[in-house]
Amino acid sequence: MSNNWPPQTLLVNTEGIINECESLEVTPEYAERSVLVPAIAMAAFLVTGEYVYARHLWRRWKQNCPSDDEAQALTDWWRVGRAMMESKPETIWHSLARIQQEHPAPLNHYATEVGDAYRRRVILKYPKTAMRSQPFLRLMNFSTAEQVQQFIAQNQEALAEQAANQNKASQISSIIGMLETTPVSFPKFDGSSIIDLTI
Repeated sequence: MSNNWPPQTLLVNTEGIINECESLEVTPEYAERSVLVPAIAMAAFLVTGEYVYARHLWRRWKQNCPSDDEAQALTDWWRVGRAMMESKPETIWHSLARIQQEHPAPLNHYATEVGDAYRRRVILKYPKTAMRSQPFLRLMNFSTAEQVQQFIAQNQEALAEQAANQNKASQISSIIGMLETTPVSFPKFDGSSIIDLTI
């Protein structure tokens, strides 16, 4: 087991964290760290977008959690994963907020990382023209176009890395280019007019 357990972030060596969680499940050391292992594994799967693996983890553990705390943590994280699979943004963001408020460290910190990874996947999934729509803002849990643009600007490196991993490098270049060169129009929430945002 790593000396840095539990990990303070899921963004460094995420696959290694998943492998360590899987190893801990079958070792005697697991009993010492059991409260966090399934929840950490679930959060790591959600960072990587591996929803099927998250579902398998849920099925494997939902009836076998040794404690109520472990069962609740895993249930809360699976609620996020299931909502991601079913594309239910209100449930995703409500559940992540609950985890941030009610779970112990570092699980509460993972909620931000999982949310940001989800936002990056949404950006890469939809064409930039979709980013002008109210449903897109709802998926991102943002209320304004400025928030989307700020998120893209702050996450250019992570978006480029994620795009490379998904073979979508040309799409991210287009999105980042949008930030640098063109004014973007996003509809207001009431739909009555267009807000012109020059970057």
